Amino acid sequence: SAPKSTGNGKSITVSQAKNKLKSTRGADAALRIYAASTSADRDSFFFSTAVGYNQGLTVRRLALSNRFPEIESFLESHKSQPQVAAEGFVAALIRSYGSVGMIENAARTYEQMPEFGTPRTPLSFNALLNACIHSKAPHRVAAYFAELPAKHGFSPNPISYGILIKSHCQAGNLGLALQTLNQMDQKGVEITAVTFTTILHELYTNNRIEEAENLWNETVSRKGFQPDVGCYNAKLSHLSRSGNPDDLKSVIGEMKGRGLEPDAISLNYLISCHCLRGNVDAAVGVYDDLVRKRGMNPNAATYRTLVFHLCERDRFLDGYRVFRRSVKARKMPGFDALKRLLEGLAKRGHRDEAGAMVRVVRRKALPEELAKAWDEVVEQVEL
Repeated sequence: SAPKSTGNGKSITVSQAKNKLKSTRGADAALRIYAASTSADRDSFFFSTAVGYNQGLTVRRLALSNRFPEIESFLESHKSQPQVAAEGFVAALIRSYGSVGMIENAARTYEQMPEFGTPRTPLSFNALLNACIHSKAPHRVAAYFAELPAKHGFSPNPISYGILIKSHCQAGNLGLALQTLNQMDQKGVEITAVTFTTILHELYTNNRIEEAENLWNETVSRKGFQPDVGCYNAKLSHLSRSGNPDDLKSVIGEMKGRGLEPDAISLNYLISCHCLRGNVDAAVGVYDDLVRKRGMNPNAATYRTLVFHLCERDRFLDGYRVFRRSVKARKMPGFDALKRLLEGLAKRGHRDEAGAMVRVVRRKALPEELAKAWDEVVEQVEL
């Protein structure tokens, strides 16, 4: 996208704004970044999916600071722009409200669409359904599903059905989720990989293993459904807790046989499985293979798992080395893993490493509550 003037001689693209927003936690800074990428000409700037993503990031930064009245002011201000006649623009507002649990605002925005001259299709409908999911209001999804498509003259699409299934799972009603899946099959509605993964995950989570395997065999083997990496990851998630590494390697081999390349999440499950069985060195070996041979980017969960289990075995210097790699990759582990590592380093007398770790974490833009908690940990270990 073309650079936008910030009003002070600088320019920033939507892509640059995205990168800046992902690395900042400050609400005021987020508002400035968003404005810099959209305010050159608010009447004519092109609203894209990327702009909507940035809008959501900005709203979530405000929510971290509990600035909900400002979220409402920020999003409502968009409704005076001419782009509000475009359904994607309004859907982004609905999603943004939903992402921080403001379901009433999301619902009101959907209701206002005729005032804006905005058409209603599954695009905005699905945004509203997802807002219910993110706002922990799954009961609303079924009600909207029964009412709104008929009222506004459109048919739910496969994504709509997938969100309905997710709402049943969120509400703890797996029976209704399976019933909806059967209805989709009877109506000839496509079952997406996301929907299939949702059902599989819920069956495995509820220890209904045989049903999960039967569903896999029925859908994949008999009906020819093509599972994606996410579907296989649902299997791997279960096996990482109840199986052994060879079971996971077998599933990963099956994935490759279908032409699917396991992602960082897939390999995280193998790492977790090794760790849970006490073989941290094998887990580190999977990590090394992930980075050095495959050239893949581990995520924060990779580093969190390794740091936690290395600390469990009093291997704090090894944990510190993994921490340093995580900082370089900009995927620092979560607070609990960092706390455990710092306490272990200090307790074992590794003061230099502990001090360096404190300085690195303090340079990060932690949310206010976490920054305060980190300072308390530092004080307790007397660094």
